Amino acid sequence: MAYTTIDDPSAHFQSLRWSGNGGGQRDLTFGGNSDMQPDACMWFKENGVQLRLLTDSSRSWESGNHELALDSAIQEGDTNAVNTGQYGWLAGNSSVTNGLRAYIGGYANSSNINYYAASWKVNGGTTASNSDGNITSTVQVNTTAGQSIVNWTGNENASATVGHGLDQAPETVIYKRRNNNTYNWTTHLLQLGLVGSNTYVGYQNTTNSWEQTTLPAPTATVLSPKNGAPQNSGEMVAYCFHSVTGYSKIGKYTGNGNTSGTSVIPVP
Repeated sequence: MAYTTIDDPSAHFQSLRWSGNGGGQRDLTFGGNSDMQPDACMWFKENGVQLRLLTDSSRSWESGNHELALDSAIQEGDTNAVNTGQYGWLAGNSSVTNGLRAYIGGYANSSNINYYAASWKVNGGTTASNSDGNITSTVQVNTTAGQSIVNWTGNENASATVGHGLDQAPETVIYKRRNNNTYNWTTHLLQLGLVGSNTYVGYQNTTNSWEQTTLPAPTATVLSPKNGAPQNSGEMVAYCFHSVTGYSKIGKYTGNGNTSGTSVIPVP
């Protein structure tokens, strides 16, 4: 019996590290078994203070000014905080078939600065309209790897549902209002044996505790954004994931306070 339907995980996810050289445009090559032209990328400086930035091909990442900062509430491409012309950025590019393109600037290629990037393959930038929910969404989906990018216009309706495009329920959904500088990232996580049977909501860019909520869990077709302006109004984007045997695992662990940390062993 096959352990997984994914023969080569590097066809769906790869990461890389590089040292900046202070130059201009620079192409960075992945080292996995498969060539991968990614569709979503998160990156940051390893040895300096910098926002953890995220770009994706559903939001025209080759044209710039589409970064989102995972540790900040700032809106997409906010030139007050993430000025791409001044600070540079990182993204996939149609002419780079295996890797990422770093554009000139300190956020991606400063001299003697070490950087890290994690990248996911979705559907080559090709999106589709999805009407599974009562709000029409635009989805880019990789059902094999259990990952999708979802965009929609929120309506602040408490009973709103949005199609995610996957073929089973996502176990975690990370979403953000794109066009607002004050609304936090929200992570909707399925119940993982914490307390009770409800789902949980956390805020990616704050130190607030997870909140137990009666928010409906995502189904095999739709997710239910948390009601309210931060989570379901204006232009929204969500990143959806579920575990895939032999490729990915979504779970939890308990810290031990030791300098060596906790060993985390995923269960297939």
